[in-house]
Amino acid sequence: MNKAKRIISVLAISFSALMLCSCGSKVYASSKAISVAEQAIEITDQYLDGDVDYDEISDKLDELHDEMDYVSDMPTDTSDEVKQHSADASISSDLVILSSKVLSDHFNGTNETYDAIVEKRNDIAETAGLDKR
Repeated sequence: MNKAKRIISVLAISFSALMLCSCGSKVYASSKAISVAEQAIEITDQYLDGDVDYDEISDKLDELHDEMDYVSDMPTDTSDEVKQHSADASISSDLVILSSKVLSDHFNGTNETYDAIVEKRNDIAETAGLDKR
């Protein structure tokens, strides 16, 4: 139940963050969030290329999401802090969504599940100012 509440709150924050982040090309994510995004993209690409299995990516994404726990404690006193919080929250919530896409792919393994993983991977890359696949 606690995990479900966490996912719902992350999704709500993600929607807000997407609205703020989609207005321009400037990267507002913190260096920590960008580092997490780089690691998530790396493990996702390895999964998509067949170099790691479900257990490996699942464990890594859980670890990376745990590293993003700081987001709820970020200051939001200034406009720039709000933008950074939104970008970091977007990356955090996208990690949860990516994990669910990988789980779906693990059980179904269709072109649609593969494409959904690529799409979510690219969402993370865009928020962090990194290259899309």
